[in-house]
Amino acid sequence: MLGHRDVPSKLDAMIARELHLGYSDDERIVEDATEQFPDHGEPVVRAALAAALEKRAIEERGWPETTDCDRLDSAFAALEAEGVVARQSFWCCTSCAIPAIKAEMMDEEARGTAVRGYVYFHWGMLDDVASGGPLGLQCGGAIADDDSAHGRIVERVVAALKRAGLAAEGRSERTVEVALDWKKRRRAPPRPDDAKSIEEHVAAWERAFATAILCCVPNMFPIELGPALVSVGAGALAARLASRSTRAGMADITARALAGAGEEALAREVLLAAYRRHPSVDRRWDNDLTTALTRDPALSYIALLLRGGLSDDVVARVAVARISPLPPTIFAAAAKAWLACLMREAGRPISKYQEDRWIGDSRAVWSYDERTPYEGRDAREGRVLLAAALWSYLTPEESEGYTDPAFGWLWSSEELIEKPQSLARRGAFRACAIANDLEARLDEVEGGAVPDLMEEMIAAGEIDMARALLPKIDGDDRTLALIALGELPSVDVNATKERIRELETSYQDCLITYAEWERGPVVAAHALAASGDPESALALLTASLEEKVAESKAEVAAARATLDQAAAASFEIDWTARAQDVSPEWTPTDERRLESTARELTAPEAQGLMQVRQRMRSLSRLLVKLAAVDRERSSKIFDDVVDRWGVGQAWWGECVTVMMAVGRLDEALKHDRAPEAPSMGRRSMEIARLLLLAGRRDDALERLIAFMAKGAWPRELLDVGLMLLSLAPPEKRPAIAARLRAAYDRAIVVLDELAPPPQAAPCRARLLRSAW
Repeated sequence: MLGHRDVPSKLDAMIARELHLGYSDDERIVEDATEQFPDHGEPVVRAALAAALEKRAIEERGWPETTDCDRLDSAFAALEAEGVVARQSFWCCTSCAIPAIKAEMMDEEARGTAVRGYVYFHWGMLDDVASGGPLGLQCGGAIADDDSAHGRIVERVVAALKRAGLAAEGRSERTVEVALDWKKRRRAPPRPDDAKSIEEHVAAWERAFATAILCCVPNMFPIELGPALVSVGAGALAARLASRSTRAGMADITARALAGAGEEALAREVLLAAYRRHPSVDRRWDNDLTTALTRDPALSYIALLLRGGLSDDVVARVAVARISPLPPTIFAAAAKAWLACLMREAGRPISKYQEDRWIGDSRAVWSYDERTPYEGRDAREGRVLLAAALWSYLTPEESEGYTDPAFGWLWSSEELIEKPQSLARRGAFRACAIANDLEARLDEVEGGAVPDLMEEMIAAGEIDMARALLPKIDGDDRTLALIALGELPSVDVNATKERIRELETSYQDCLITYAEWERGPVVAAHALAASGDPESALALLTASLEEKVAESKAEVAAARATLDQAAAASFEIDWTARAQDVSPEWTPTDERRLESTARELTAPEAQGLMQVRQRMRSLSRLLVKLAAVDRERSSKIFDDVVDRWGVGQAWWGECVTVMMAVGRLDEALKHDRAPEAPSMGRRSMEIARLLLLAGRRDDALERLIAFMAKGAWPRELLDVGLMLLSLAPPEKRPAIAARLRAAYDRAIVVLDELAPPPQAAPCRARLLRSAW
């Protein structure tokens, strides 16, 4: 291995430049350097960095206490306080930074800030600084202001810089130049989570719990709930539920139902809430498709565009500000191309400059992907979506090369060809609708693609073509299709109730999934309203909503009761008593099932993934029960099965559950911490509980922090809050308990807002043409 003396000077120069600029921590420098100089490896890079840091420390000892870079920080902080969004080292270039800074301004406006404008400098501007030149700043007024506002922001920025003690002057109505003796001390690395105070963790819990309680009730329902509520005259309640739901599709189909019923203002608010709910885009520019931002939020934006559309100029503006800064991945390229298509379709064609960037960049991403295919999650869906959008937007001559990638799955003669998922199918059909080419080669559509095609046909006004597809679908999909076509015959209330009972029996007998079971009553209510009985539909929906709200309120009340009991006992909580219930009785039937399942799993014959997954779930329940009476035997059987199948992603959680049951806590903790571990909900909470009982408070806190970071349901976060109380020093527990009570009280208020109003009057609202 090369020693540091043998490392080419290019590496030393790269490290010295990053330390001089001062915006990268040690780990980012090591990561970038090993990527740029792969032949030398991480040990050599770290040795070079250590030498550079030693030299840098000697230099910094000769610096003044306050440097020009400190003055720049002070000026930017003052501008932020004045309502100017100020960003340093922001994105890679002006083309990328402008839409990103506009998105930042919209975020600030959403938080209630009176935004005056912006100022920033991007990474490329630091090249002049690195060579001793002045720093250029880009300025601009708020989104809603006219061009004259830009000059006022320049004046404000120059004044703030001069107050901080820097020499600055405006060079144009949008640029400022500031002279700096660049001496920037790097920011201290952030403290690890376990170094935060318990109050900071409680604050993080308060934010997570407040977010989770908003969406808990809406997320318990299928997405058809929104249109069903609209159809019985409860549009305001439908809007509240859809605005808070994080279920894909609920916001957009509810907004379309509201618009169809004449509630345009509510529809607009629902769509805006959905666009704003998506996370901000990662500011790091990364051209490597294997590490850049991929699925979220790009595909979520595509779903909103394809199903929710662009209802008005405000929604279009939010979409542009959110989608434009997405990094160059196949998913982001598809989002930009679809935004261009739908803006043109909505009568808001993009400018030539935007077309060059959005469509030109999307075509470049497609070409890059052809040479270096991306193989990550949903790559196929991204290609179909991108190809369909480009096929739709470009001229026939330009779009020829995108035809097969967009539609080849439709007419392929291969029986086993993988069909794209619903969103990609919808994109292909929408492209055909925009091009007035819905009839072309679509006769072969079948299975789950049929409802997607019907929706696009109905939305395009091709009712006869859509009606011809009815024989290809059945069940709830057929009911929704008939509603969308306005052809649903009268539905009998008693027959509806009988069907719901049949669904419940089928679910208990494991003949249908939970999703099919929960969807049935909502679709039935929608059908009742469509067939002329909105009173019965409202009664069905009201009962279901009241039940879910009551369940959530009961969970909050139970946590409040536990908190009150703890307050009466010096804030001590009995975590042993809060263990999950497991029947201690081991029956002969359990023994027979265990032997059969274990024999099947350890057999040498080939088995499919779904078979193994189902058997692992069954085995996990049996081994947990067995561990209560014979832990050693349970552990031995588990090891035999893991030797055969390993701890696979599909049954990861089941394996961790057994590890905890047989007392292998360290092994369970290792798997729960693994980067590839799926989100494991209450299993992570159970690990934290066992660690707390074992006196391993630091490990328990670390698991709670990781659990909150992944997102959780309120019922799980209720236990997180109580655990944080137990982990707090005794003198801090009364104050933390008061914060928990306040959070519980706010949760009850939020849940009451979701209860159906007793005065809601059913009406014959015009149904949305597309009901799913």
